Amino acid sequence: MLVIGALFALFGGALLLIRWLGGGVQEFSLFSSVAFLIQGALLALLGWMNLRSGRYFIAWDQKEIQCYLPAMKRLESFEIDKITGVEVQLFEIHLHLGEEIRTIHLENAQFKEIRRIKDKFEEIKRAVEA
Repeated sequence: MLVIGALFALFGGALLLIRWLGGGVQEFSLFSSVAFLIQGALLALLGWMNLRSGRYFIAWDQKEIQCYLPAMKRLESFEIDKITGVEVQLFEIHLHLGEEIRTIHLENAQFKEIRRIKDKFEEIKRAVEA
């Protein structure tokens, strides 16, 4: 929806600017045309940033957990055997891997998926503490 608004503002502003430059539109000023163009460019930028930061991937099997989250910028793999502790918070999971602590941020995940992910990490936490 944001992309449609951005395209509308960009094309509307460009059309108004072209018509204003040609002298065909008197009721719209140059300011209105430029304002539409700037608004469209900003909406397009926000839409692009939202699409770029909204991608995430979390998968697990019996041996490892693989994550691609916007905060991590690359695919991360964690072997379940090397996890020494787990802290589950509202939108974060802290994995203790020996002396290193890795944080998985879940802000971009859907609620149902967050629940499944937290359940899996709670299961790993119980196994580690046992």
